[in-house]
Amino acid sequence: MTLSFSKLLLFCALFYCLLLKAQDNTALLWENEIDVNAQLSETISLNLGTAYRNEISEGLTNTSYDYQSKHLQFSTNVGTIVGFYGKISGGVMYRFNTIESSEIENELRLSQQYSYGKRFNAVRVVHRLQLDERIRASSTIWRARYRFSGDLPLNGLKLDKGELYLVISTESLLSLSSESAPEWDQRFTVALGNQLTDKVKIQLDAEYRIEDYYAADNKRIFVVTGLIYKW
Repeated sequence: MTLSFSKLLLFCALFYCLLLKAQDNTALLWENEIDVNAQLSETISLNLGTAYRNEISEGLTNTSYDYQSKHLQFSTNVGTIVGFYGKISGGVMYRFNTIESSEIENELRLSQQYSYGKRFNAVRVVHRLQLDERIRASSTIWRARYRFSGDLPLNGLKLDKGELYLVISTESLLSLSSESAPEWDQRFTVALGNQLTDKVKIQLDAEYRIEDYYAADNKRIFVVTGLIYKW
């Protein structure tokens, strides 16, 4: 019990550290996500997801808040196990940006990724390499991404029904396009989840994003509420 409480305090401390990054130019956004995961065979898995994003404030120090719809998206991803700890997958996502403004183009996104995850006692460490092609009518953006993450149950060596778990990750992204200069982003995320049943998880994420290190107004904090269903 003492160990799980200390891990919970770690989550609270990391969550608070992300909020301390807030400045006048740090926007606050809230995203709701639903993911359905299915194991089609011993080696092949399927993920279906949807997400809806709102901007709550353009700056966390603002006294007024305004819920502005940003986009609605739907995605699917198919993956297969390679080797003992590896997985390759490919996916497609469509994002409706016109719900924010008719002047913003909708987006088709293709992705290809390789992940390598290995467990060390209670802690699972995952490396992920991913390529994205963000396709709009006027332009295409190519992105190279690397994410390093670790997750662990807060009670014991494995996650049981009704127990909490912690996830910590960081990700770097390099975006290239013929229409604009290269952009380098960084993301830091801490998440707390609960294995409600054998099939259902809920998760709360706090993510701090630096979107283009060379821009001035480039920082955003995301609060993400997620429901994960294992089919």
